[in-house]
Amino acid sequence: KQWYQRRVRVPRSAIPIEPCLNRYYDLIQEGLPSDMVSPLSQEWVQKSYEMVPEHLLSNFPDTVVKLNIEMEDGYISSLKQAILDYILLDTNEQARLGVTLPEQAIKGAGREHFPWHTSVCDARHTLERSLYTTHPIMLDLLDYWDQQMGNFNLIQVEEIRAALPLTVEQIQSMVEQQSRAGADLLEKEWVVACVNMIKNQQATIEAIVPADENGRRLAMEHFFSAIATLMSNQL
Repeated sequence: KQWYQRRVRVPRSAIPIEPCLNRYYDLIQEGLPSDMVSPLSQEWVQKSYEMVPEHLLSNFPDTVVKLNIEMEDGYISSLKQAILDYILLDTNEQARLGVTLPEQAIKGAGREHFPWHTSVCDARHTLERSLYTTHPIMLDLLDYWDQQMGNFNLIQVEEIRAALPLTVEQIQSMVEQQSRAGADLLEKEWVVACVNMIKNQQATIEAIVPADENGRRLAMEHFFSAIATLMSNQL
């Protein structure tokens, strides 16, 4: 069975035949006014100069001016050539402008075999049907933890450090208080939010479990085990 999709490689623009070259370059220089072309972005120029040592820019100002002119001219010329090449893709425009492009063969770029295809399919199946890393619920759980619980710490070390000096008993008391507060936050907010996300995505769970009772039970156990692993890793 053919598992790949054959694609077509679009060739680069052809160079006109020899008798049309002078006409081609004349059109580039004179056929399109330079003020009709989008100007060179000064941000690009500035980014280019940021890669040049500062002492070279300050010691050779005349060269910098020449480089600016050369960049501007090269940019405008390339842009005008690209516009002309696009116009000449139409054979009617070739006839109107008097520039003939040689025909180019369009070559297929499909491949008959990739040695890693089977292993990629196996890995994808494992991610989707064993680890469930691409399932919407997993993505929702990860996003919620990142957005809402990203700064959560069961033990607030900075708070303890700010209260120093403390006795061992005082440190132990603070740790116990922080642990209870953190556990309460997880139970009342994080767990509740996770349950609601799972309820909202119930249809997506039904879509991946088989219809028979035994298979459904095993799939559910496997799926929620993966969820439990993710939530445990977040803690």
